[in-house]
Amino acid sequence: MLDNTTYTISNNLKYANEKLLDEYLKEIPEEKRAEIRREHYCSMHPYKITYYANMDEWRTYVPASGKRNNRRVLKRKTEGALLDAIADFYEQKKFDPSVDEVYREWIDKKSKNVISATIDRHNKCYKRHFLDMKGERVSLLTVRDWATFIYNEVTMKGLNAKAYVALKSIVKGILVLAAQKECITYTYLDVFELVKLELAPPKEPEYEDEKRVLSTEEFALLKQYLIDHPDQTNQALLLICISGLRAGEAVALDRSDILSHSVKVSKSETSYTDPSSVKKDQKAKKIYETKAPKTKAGDRDVWIHKNDLWLLDKIRDLNPSSSKAFLNTSGKPLTTNSLRTRLNVICQNLGIPKRSPHDLRRTYATILIDAKISEKLLLKQLGQKQLSVTMRRYWYNRHKMEECQNVIDNIDELSL
Repeated sequence: MLDNTTYTISNNLKYANEKLLDEYLKEIPEEKRAEIRREHYCSMHPYKITYYANMDEWRTYVPASGKRNNRRVLKRKTEGALLDAIADFYEQKKFDPSVDEVYREWIDKKSKNVISATIDRHNKCYKRHFLDMKGERVSLLTVRDWATFIYNEVTMKGLNAKAYVALKSIVKGILVLAAQKECITYTYLDVFELVKLELAPPKEPEYEDEKRVLSTEEFALLKQYLIDHPDQTNQALLLICISGLRAGEAVALDRSDILSHSVKVSKSETSYTDPSSVKKDQKAKKIYETKAPKTKAGDRDVWIHKNDLWLLDKIRDLNPSSSKAFLNTSGKPLTTNSLRTRLNVICQNLGIPKRSPHDLRRTYATILIDAKISEKLLLKQLGQKQLSVTMRRYWYNRHKMEECQNVIDNIDELSL
């Protein structure tokens, strides 16, 4: 049996803050400074230190981007030599971290203040764009290097406005933290100013109207199908048709949220990838959570047409023994993914273009706008704050060519 010894360095250093430590070191004898500095850096060490008797050596791990489990082995013949090596490693990292190390620290801090789905989106964006950049030392990168990186990512990958904003958010986070660590002498503003001079802002993607909303005929066909096949998934889709709810809002509803003339929206489902499933090279597993709306506007009562109140009565009676409004065949709450999958199948059966639950929401919004309801009521029904966003992203032409011709023909003022 091997005589192995394992322990974890405890953090018992009074001056854990870097600036306080530097001030403290000035006040003590020079021969004591190396010992105090070693203790400080070793206090940061998250890995266990183990003595292997059969090899007569001390081992631990240190962070290493790109290596298996993002770490590598560090070993020395004596305990003191290993502690010195640990201290040297972290002291060097303090002044010269890689892009990946700064990103990991930034995303770890951010994860304490935002929902998991947001972190998941950041990680996916980082994985998409920073594969060749993450090993670079931040201190060696110039404003020109960052501007060139952004320019190449936008142009070579054809980023639209939304994807560009996501990339900028990560670059900004890395550079702000790098500046705080005094790794760089410039700011993210310097980088984006140079990018602005060389790169035209990506435009919003342009979509054909018929791919974003259902025509009058398609909408009627879909609603009738959902009425004729009234399982819980279809009734959730039908509710979206007559209320404009987001898919996440619909599946998060409780029975108590289904009122006599309206639907109370106070939460929404969000999903993110389980990090542990990715690390084990498994098929990425989705985790679903219910969260409060991102903005106050999302917390609202959505009024339902008087001829559709029968659907609210039916939904309230679906699951008397559960608090949830909608359950799947296994008795578990519906998910947004189940709504998307079902709607795809229905569209195929009806012989109409594939649609998403959000296309139903856009169709609902377009119907309200075409009906010329008040701006305040429009925003309240949709749970949005800015009319300009609603008009830009939710208003589309639902009329087919013949209908468009009839609309124009009925405007007498245009007739010669």
